[in-house]
Amino acid sequence: MKTWKTLTEVEISPYLNTAQRDAVAARADLGTVNDPLTVSLAAIVERIRGEVRAHDKNILSADSALIPPELVRSGAYLVMVLLTDSIAAFSMTTAQEDLASEASTLLTRIGSGSFPVSIPGDPEVSPQVRTSFGPVVVSRRSNPLCGERLKGF
Repeated sequence: MKTWKTLTEVEISPYLNTAQRDAVAARADLGTVNDPLTVSLAAIVERIRGEVRAHDKNILSADSALIPPELVRSGAYLVMVLLTDSIAAFSMTTAQEDLASEASTLLTRIGSGSFPVSIPGDPEVSPQVRTSFGPVVVSRRSNPLCGERLKGF
């Protein structure tokens, strides 16, 4: 089990270049409900958790703000895509656009079950989470059916 992480400005900062960091720091609506960075982070966390939830073998963290640690980098590039639409001075490099495309493909693979994610330290408790595996015998018939009993039907 791994500790899942929160996707924040601090987490995406290493993936930004200097011009992008300056654009994020000078964004309009900083600290408000309409803050483009906060809205983008929330949207990407929701998307990542949705793809993790899409496959029945994946288990989510009970904290709705947490994502698997192996998806923080992918989340950072997907946030950049949203920031290009919401912050006028923010633009991505070609390499970052390619990495964002790969991140989107990775999320699709997670949703289809071909790429597993780590199990959180605080798994979500719900009827959706499997706690047992394999067939379970509940009871046996007291009068098993046989050929003699089925005569005449």
